Order: sequence, then C-alpha cells, then structure tokens
Amino acid sequence: MESGYCAAFAVMEHFDNPSMVCKAYRQSTVNLNSYMQRQWSLVEGMASTFREMG
Repeated sequence: MESGYCAAFAVMEHFDNPSMVCKAYRQSTVNLNSYMQRQWSLVEGMASTFREMG
C-alpha cells in the first residue's frame, strides 16, 4: 500500500517528466525499505518472540 502512495506521489510531483517519475519512485521505495528495516529491528529488539522472524 505504501509503495502505491510512493508511485502516486512521484507521478504527481513529476507529471511532465516520465523518466523522473521512475527515478523518484525508485528512490522513495529505497527510502521506504530502509525505514521498514529500521522499524523491524526496533520491534525485534523489544520482543524476543520476533527475533526468530527477522
């Protein structure tokens, strides 16, 4: 769902430049992936039951 938001935002911001839409989308998904990994690390550190899932 979040990646859909990233795609829509990239199109909205760079509507006149399709190649920039792709670059912006890819960068935002890289940032999203990094954020999600940090969040998972936080959860993993707080609850030992999540460690096996990571």
